[in-house]
Amino acid sequence: MKAIFILLSFISSLYSISNDLKIDLKNFKDTDIPIPTPMKADETTSKDVNEFFSSLDKIWGSFEDPKEKIISKSIEPETQIYNLDLNSILDRYLYTPIKFKTSRDTDVILSISKADNCPNGKSNCNESDKFLLTLTYANSTIFVPIKEIINLGIFMHGSKTVIIDNESYTLKIYGNISDVNKSKIEIRGPGGIVLSKELGEVLNIFSSFGYKVTLSKEYRIVYGRKIIWDLSNFRFSNQRKVFIFEYPINQDSDYYGVDESKYNGKSFYFEGIGKNYLFKLSNGYLIISRK
Repeated sequence: MKAIFILLSFISSLYSISNDLKIDLKNFKDTDIPIPTPMKADETTSKDVNEFFSSLDKIWGSFEDPKEKIISKSIEPETQIYNLDLNSILDRYLYTPIKFKTSRDTDVILSISKADNCPNGKSNCNESDKFLLTLTYANSTIFVPIKEIINLGIFMHGSKTVIIDNESYTLKIYGNISDVNKSKIEIRGPGGIVLSKELGEVLNIFSSFGYKVTLSKEYRIVYGRKIIWDLSNFRFSNQRKVFIFEYPINQDSDYYGVDESKYNGKSFYFEGIGKNYLFKLSNGYLIISRK
């Protein structure tokens, strides 16, 4: 009898709960229940990706080598307008104000640089293939190829993790299809994001760590040791190079590079700047004249 009583009580309880549920569900009928917003599908297309990399190529792609001045019998008067001590800005572009600290209080500085040669031993490549993010701390420099860490919709998911002070830091760039300069550089450490900057901002700060000159346009002059790409490793060369950038740097800018070892003591010009501006490298000085 006791067992039958317990069973009847249990059935009665279930019936009571069932009635309560019916009442609750009826009440919910007239209640606004928030509906989760469906995730927006990624609308990035392969065409967008191609256009993005085309824009990235243009930032470094409008490159011109110097043309040596041909000596002629006609003497044209030249006026010296700049005499720049390059040694005072050697590798200064590595030391920008864009930085973060490790847990050991080590400053890690972010900059942009460019390898002098193509990756993987290639003889030809796009200029953007040589484009590097640079992390400088203590007496060390880490180079990360930008194309390896690009993230673009469903098509690309790049990142690179480096070790600094025995801590892992992961670098990514989130590409902006409509404006490559607004692409976001992100560095994430053990405690979360330690640095987030737009690519265009880092480019302009990089170029500002040099001399400002006004010729046909405004230019910035950067001077540094050549960076050599040996397979997957990078190293500084003893040779030095001068870079002349249109300022501000964007996908429509031109830039010019001069290998000091090839042009020391020689006069040269650039078609893009104008034949009336002559340049000369002499014992660590860049002399610019106008004729």
